[in-house]
Amino acid sequence: FVFNLLLMMILFPVYLWVKHTHQPWEKTLADKSVPVLIECLKTDSSYKQRWAIIYLGEKGAEAEEAVPYLVELLKQGKTVNSMEIVETLGKIGAPASPAITEIVKLFHNWDNHTRKIIGEALLGIGADSVPVLVDLLKDPEFKYPQDIAELIGEFGPDAEIAIPDLIDAMHKDFWLHVESGVIAKIGPAAIPSLIDVIKQEDGYFRRYALIELKLMKPVTEEVGPYLIGIIKDTDIDFQTRIEVIWALANSGYEPELTLQILLEIIESDDDARVRSIAQRALTLACFRDKI
Repeated sequence: FVFNLLLMMILFPVYLWVKHTHQPWEKTLADKSVPVLIECLKTDSSYKQRWAIIYLGEKGAEAEEAVPYLVELLKQGKTVNSMEIVETLGKIGAPASPAITEIVKLFHNWDNHTRKIIGEALLGIGADSVPVLVDLLKDPEFKYPQDIAELIGEFGPDAEIAIPDLIDAMHKDFWLHVESGVIAKIGPAAIPSLIDVIKQEDGYFRRYALIELKLMKPVTEEVGPYLIGIIKDTDIDFQTRIEVIWALANSGYEPELTLQILLEIIESDDDARVRSIAQRALTLACFRDKI
């Protein structure tokens, strides 16, 4: 007990000194201008650098001036600050686009959780990230192409330039591990390319395209004739038949004709599973505008 008491008497003044000399500095730093924070980045103190990085992120696009200095720190490869720098660049947004190449390089070296942080930062920076991600998607040496494909989809319509490369990626083995709906998120701009797959391919690739059309909102009516053509093909496999039924129900193509086709399937198809799916798809077709 006496020993513990003496130890507390020794350490308590140290605690007060640390609290007095360090905490106020952190708090006052938050109110400093971007140039002052940049000066902190230039120091050799990892402590000052870390807090400057955090507070620059809170300033958002106003911290554009700090981007070159943040990129330089990123190049130095100090892992203790790397993810905080990446997060700050994402918060700065579009003005941080000069950092994209350096940020993307980090995809090679980190685990799944950290790649998610990197992806969120690139989404924060915006559409300028897409071409660099497409290059990474096409890199045969890269180990995580499925993660990149899914990230590209998160850019939505801003990822339109990536459509040909995503269609090409559908033919790669890794696409089996890609979450469905990646191309659908890009929107109607992807429809012509998906129709080409439906017309020219069969088996897995046609099925992948149908799944993307099924999940896409909105779907243009130009898809309808191709979907009906597949439904009338008696040689298609069960899974493809299911996907094309859903895609037709979601397409909005000639509602009366769509309902008639679905009713015919419900009444006459030999497979009870297909009839069940058609019943559910009929509900979607009737209420798609309200969902």
